[in-house]
Amino acid sequence: MAKGVAVKKKKWVSILAPAVFDFQELGESHVAAPEDLVGRNVSVSLMTLTGEPQRQSIHVKFKIVGMKDGKAATELVGLRMLASSAKKLVRRRRSKIADSFIVSLKDGTFVRIKPLVTTRGTVTSALLSDLRKRMRAYIAQYANKLDKDEFVRLVVQKKFQGGLARTLKKVHPMGPCDIREFLFVSKEQAKGKLRILPPKAPEKPSEPAEAVEKETAAAQA
Repeated sequence: MAKGVAVKKKKWVSILAPAVFDFQELGESHVAAPEDLVGRNVSVSLMTLTGEPQRQSIHVKFKIVGMKDGKAATELVGLRMLASSAKKLVRRRRSKIADSFIVSLKDGTFVRIKPLVTTRGTVTSALLSDLRKRMRAYIAQYANKLDKDEFVRLVVQKKFQGGLARTLKKVHPMGPCDIREFLFVSKEQAKGKLRILPPKAPEKPSEPAEAVEKETAAAQA
């Protein structure tokens, strides 16, 4: 090594989750210049943050946005369920609705949501179309009442999904209803990518629940 060349010593830098996850440590990185971490992504299992083993198939992605008190600060990028786990939600003699669209939150944040809901028993295409409309309306309306942290907290606690399931059960018995992925996007990224759903109230049933059940039973016969 040439004389007079200074060699920076590497050190371990803690990477912290944002406030919505109580600034928990996501891990450490061994670097010479901590500021070089800015812009990098970190992905961890949701089980790491909640301590719940059943959440290990859900991965949460963060982006390092700066340094504070010698530690790396992050912001949440999104959440994704492993494909193998999503497949387990859909079993035989069930119909599913998988969708992808963008909604706006109360604080002006845009989020791309990919819900996955299933019915008990197979249903007709007309009923699936009705359920899809209700699902989209519920998600767009509910999300518009929440800021970013509130949205994340309710999805992680499954309260957001629970409300969706209760809404759809008014029309037809439902199986698992979940969010297989969400991703925060900028307004520029959202523009022209996917339709941004407006926060509107769910439409009234296109037909009585009794008629829907009879139609479904006939389709299964």
